[in-house]
This record gives sequence, structure tokens and C-alpha cells, in this order.
Amino acid sequence: MKKPVPIAAVLVVVSCSFSILGMTAGPGAAQERATPGTATVQSGGGPLGADVFRIKEVDLGDQSWGQNLLRVSVENLSGEPQPFWLHVGGRYQNTGRPRGFGMGMEEVVVLEAHEERIVEHPYWIPPQVGELSYGVKFVLPTGSTPPWEQEPFLRETYTVTYETPNRRCNELTPLPQSLKYDWLEEYRDGARIRPFEVVSTEHFVFYVLPDSPAAKEIEAIRGRRERVMEEVCAFLEVSVDARINFFLFPDAASKRWCMGHQGDGLAFDATIAEIYSEDTRLDPAHELTHIAASLVGSPPALLNEGLAAYMQAGHEWNGEHVDRTAAELLSEGRLVSLAELLTRTEIGSRPDDGKVAYPQSASFVKFVIDTYGREQFLKLYGALRNGAEDNAARFEEVLGVELGTAEQEWREALEAV
Repeated sequence: MKKPVPIAAVLVVVSCSFSILGMTAGPGAAQERATPGTATVQSGGGPLGADVFRIKEVDLGDQSWGQNLLRVSVENLSGEPQPFWLHVGGRYQNTGRPRGFGMGMEEVVVLEAHEERIVEHPYWIPPQVGELSYGVKFVLPTGSTPPWEQEPFLRETYTVTYETPNRRCNELTPLPQSLKYDWLEEYRDGARIRPFEVVSTEHFVFYVLPDSPAAKEIEAIRGRRERVMEEVCAFLEVSVDARINFFLFPDAASKRWCMGHQGDGLAFDATIAEIYSEDTRLDPAHELTHIAASLVGSPPALLNEGLAAYMQAGHEWNGEHVDRTAAELLSEGRLVSLAELLTRTEIGSRPDDGKVAYPQSASFVKFVIDTYGREQFLKLYGALRNGAEDNAARFEEVLGVELGTAEQEWREALEAV
């Protein structure tokens, strides 16, 4: 079905297919329609609604980040009022984030007998560079079974790729149906998230919101990030060729809404998202280290987060040297055993991680670098695997010392701090 969807050079529609009555029709396939642009589904044992509605045209709008408008030309073929459930949803596929990052908007529409109407349905595309797979589903809701568990009488699927830099961005303000969340309270009063301003440098594409602290200080931000990138890459002996998509948000709510992530900072693939406000300024080396160090290896959080915190200015965490913090934790009996930390696939979800696991891991990373050298540490970083059961053996194989022995030596060094 041909659709009047304007596509810019940065927005590439890779594929489009229909699924009707369990059959798929694509380019060159047999058509299940009477005429181009019309999806007429006849009765005959198919999903409920197949002989009730005719979907004539589906217009997706410009498919930009943020708010979009789906327009569907639909006709009720029956002699009675009929409802149908409309859903737009999907997720980004080719990302380093677990389960990707999705979207989903739905509503129930009622058409009177023999009514033909253009149904407008707002939907929202999360701002992320990469491949987005999503679809539009139509279901005739019946009984007590939720509509999302019923077979749709029409489904259209799409794959859209947003490239770097992406300048196609609409209003990012949450849609009304999303304002049920407590943390979006400020947007119930008319607050807006306006489209990004885009600033490109040699290594970065910055996405900042108009009039935000980041927008006002973008020249200083871009200069410092470029310098830190050079320092991090030199330490790790790597070169980051792809430009990094860097999203800077003025508050926690806008970052969480746009990126689907709680916390001050996030890094995956070639993307970083941070809060940049008057009260929150992250050390620029932390998330950049995650991006660059992914070229070295994918070790457990002990080394992954430990290195990122170690690379911060002055080896400080929350304004204090990581060794001093670790020494205080040792005296208080609050250090986590390294054997346990080595099994953790992430640091950040536990209530005390910010006060314990982060600075502790950074202090141990510093100990390994100071004791065995940077080259050996990088070998260790590349040898261990996040979630692997044999990481303790790998540790000993690279450094020639058991993890328990190294931990005891590190604790003894902390006693002298």
C-alpha cells in the first residue's frame, strides 16, 4: 500500500509489509486488496473485524523524533456502531541496551454504522540513532481478553533508520496519555520539551534543548569533551572513529522521558545521555570512558564501572579521592567482597551503589593499574567477560595472582591511606 510519507535523506524507510489474515504481502507479492491504497479484508474464518472494517489509507506523518500524527482512513462496513483498537508500537533494534528502547500508544475508536472517517492518532518516537522497528495494529476488541492479546485484522510493520546527525525532530513533550506517570507532573502544567538543537564537532553530535544550561554553554562543553576524548583514547590506546551522539538534558524528567532511563548518565553503543543542569554536572570522562573502553573489552561491572570512575578528574568520586572513600568503607566494614563484585553485571541499581560499589571499584582499578601497570590492566579488561563464570580464573591467568590475594594486598594498601 503506497503511503504519502515524506522521507528526508536522514530518514530511510528500509522495509514495509502488511500482515492480513496471517498472510504477508510485500513488493512483488500477491495483493490482498481490491485497489492500490485500500486494504479490504473479506470474511472467511479470519480474525474478528476482518469483515467489519475497511482500512483505506495509513499516513504515518513525517516519522520524526518526538510527537507524530498517524492518520487512518477507515470505513465501518457494518450496519451497527463498531469499535476497533488501534496501537502503534515498536522498539529500536541494533543497540547495546538490553531489550532495546521501545514505544507504544493505543486507543479505542468507535465508528457509527457505515461511517467513513479519517482517524487521527498521536504517537511518539523516542530520540535515538539507529534502526527502529514498529508497527500499526487494528483489532476488534471482544470479550474479556485484552485487545493486545487478540489477533489483529490488519497489521502494518515498518523499519526506519535514523542516522548521525539526525535533524528531524518534532516537539518532544510527552503525549497527554502518558501524563499518568507521577514523575511527569510538571508537564501537566504546560511545560514543554522543544525540539533539539544540533551541534556537531569532530567526535560528537550534541543534541541540546533550546535555552537549557547545555545550550547556553555548548561552546565550553564541546571544547572540554573533545579534550577529554583525546585523553581517554590515549590512555586506552584506542581510536573512536564514529561520532558520538551526545544528548544533554536539563533535568531528570526530560531525560527519563526521552531516553527511558533513570539516573544521571547513560552510555551505549555510540550514544551518551546526561543530565546537565545547574545542580548536576557529570565528570565528562565517565561516560566517554564507557564508549571508548567498549573497544577494549566487555568485562564485569567491577572493571567497567571501576575504570569509568577512575578516569574522572583527580580519581575523585563525589568530590573525594576514591582511595580515601574506600579506606573509610574498609574501616566501617562496608566493603563488598571482590568475589561478589566480580559476579555483578551492573552497578547502580542497589541503593548504596553510589556510596560503596562505585568508589570501591574505582579504587581497586587504581590499585591494579598502579601495581601491575596500565598494559596489564588493559589485558585484564579485554580478557574478562561480563557474566562469565570463569572470571576469577581469567583474572589469575592475566595477572598471575589470585583474586583473593590481590584483594588482601589492596586492603592492606588502603590501611595506609
